[in-house]
Amino acid sequence: MKLKMLLKNNYSIIFILLLYLLILIKNALLVGFMHHSNHFGYHLFYGASFIGFRVFLELFFITFIFSFSLFFKKKGRYIYPFILYIIILIFSLVDMIYCRCFQGAPSAYWLFKDTGGEVEGNNYFLDPSIYVTFLDILFFIDLPIVIFMLIYGFKKELFTYNKYNSPVICSASFALLLIGSVILPKESIVSTNTEKQVASYTAFGYHLIDIKDSITINKKAKITNKTLTNYDAYQQLLKDDELNATDNLNAGGVLKDSNLVFLQLEAIESFLIGSKINGKFITPNINKLLDNSYRFDLYEQVKNGNSSDCDILMMTGMLPTNKPITTVHFRDSEYHSLAEELKKENYNTLYINASKFSEWGYQNVETKSIGFDKDIYDIPGDKRTVGYVADEHVLDLAYNEILKLKDNKFYTHIVLASSHFPYPKQSEFFELDTKGMGRVGNYINWAHYVDKCIGDFVNKLDKDGILDNTTIVVTGDHGGIHKYAPHLANKEAKKYSFIGNSSDYTVPYVIYNKKLSGKRLDVIAGQVDALPSLAYLFDLKFNYKNGRILMGRNLFKTNLNYAYLANGILKGKLTKKEKKILSKCYDLSDTLIRGYYFNND
Repeated sequence: MKLKMLLKNNYSIIFILLLYLLILIKNALLVGFMHHSNHFGYHLFYGASFIGFRVFLELFFITFIFSFSLFFKKKGRYIYPFILYIIILIFSLVDMIYCRCFQGAPSAYWLFKDTGGEVEGNNYFLDPSIYVTFLDILFFIDLPIVIFMLIYGFKKELFTYNKYNSPVICSASFALLLIGSVILPKESIVSTNTEKQVASYTAFGYHLIDIKDSITINKKAKITNKTLTNYDAYQQLLKDDELNATDNLNAGGVLKDSNLVFLQLEAIESFLIGSKINGKFITPNINKLLDNSYRFDLYEQVKNGNSSDCDILMMTGMLPTNKPITTVHFRDSEYHSLAEELKKENYNTLYINASKFSEWGYQNVETKSIGFDKDIYDIPGDKRTVGYVADEHVLDLAYNEILKLKDNKFYTHIVLASSHFPYPKQSEFFELDTKGMGRVGNYINWAHYVDKCIGDFVNKLDKDGILDNTTIVVTGDHGGIHKYAPHLANKEAKKYSFIGNSSDYTVPYVIYNKKLSGKRLDVIAGQVDALPSLAYLFDLKFNYKNGRILMGRNLFKTNLNYAYLANGILKGKLTKKEKKILSKCYDLSDTLIRGYYFNND
């Protein structure tokens, strides 16, 4: 009887405290999922750790947004926090599904972006059949209890409506929020990592802050003396590394004056190269190139711009900006690019991409900012794959364009898209037996189709004699099945071990030329290291008044063995001093691009 009276007399407090607790638990769930290696499982350590010191900041934030309920009268005072609870619940689930698609929390910057033209998008992401799991019911399991308590409280008139000094309470809770932001470790609050931002402010708070940031997203970054000091230290460390290392292959300048064909493949991962499925090679044509190639396996370093970020990494040697999409929001920023350097050596430069109307805004940057002489997006052909013109048509056009350029040195950059997610089954393109492997099998078949197109293309160049003095680079723009459906990849890896684990996937970087001897270089590296290494082979100096300007290192002359991923994780090992300097790579590149540092160089 006493317990019943206690509950009745304190029903309002119990209801609000329950909402507090449930929001904290949901945030811990969200953080645990987001920090899991593939976002489909739960990372207990991270989930529990955010019930630790960050709980104070979360409590202060929840108190602040809940305090506005005191301005409401009667039922509105409790309906308001219930609505907030529902909004946070929805945001949490949407953020979780989005994170499984794109490895980060969604941002409102899409609402404020301008690609400079028409956008043609694909609507295959956020597919519930792929991205919703049984564990997601944990976000909703308490909802019936909360609804029952709200209705029961109103029906039995258990809620109290005492008068409070609402402005004072709101101000006090806001002050607590500011104090919490100052007291807690800065890197947990001021972070370019969306997972950390969600952890500190809850999903709802993250989106409020994100909206504010997105409205001012194009604001020019201030390049301070500290930025330049950090940049100098970063470049000096990489310069010293190259000076103190030995090139055992004597590769410097070996490809000077060679033509260059750069094949940027959609979502092709390293495990596909050289592997067999049911007795047949997945990439037999790329395999043939390996006997005359230098091969690396690079960790993916793209961010929100996905494929367009790969353009920035491969062509400019810079890392993409942290939160906006580099090619969309900072299309007026200039770069010292591969195209620019080769033009100084009298190369004709051409960019080809089947994504005519893309949300990534390629058409605004390839000639203006990155420096190509010409770019082509209108590609004829009746075959379509995942909404794009089939790769065979793209390479047919590329071949015809190269024929026009063959009497002079040329650099042709070709972006292929047939192996794009979600890897639907299109039997007319499939040749390998992957029965029972589902979407993973489809992915493997699409890779086989892309390889076939490349084989036909290379054979035509060889037949015409163009291949004799042409270097072909083959790389993946970012991860594929391990990136977008890691739970499916890991499941099939139990039967087919060559698929590997989703926590450690890489993309291939193959540099082919008839004069090279085949060599696979086992060094831990990222995509940002691709351009400095290729420039070394072509004897391109990238000398500017501001000194060394590439963010990566020359993999033919390095004693370092590392790569920083987009989420801040370090692959490989560094000394404490090296970590302090090199861990700033993304933030430095972000500031330099947003500050238009190279525009007047």
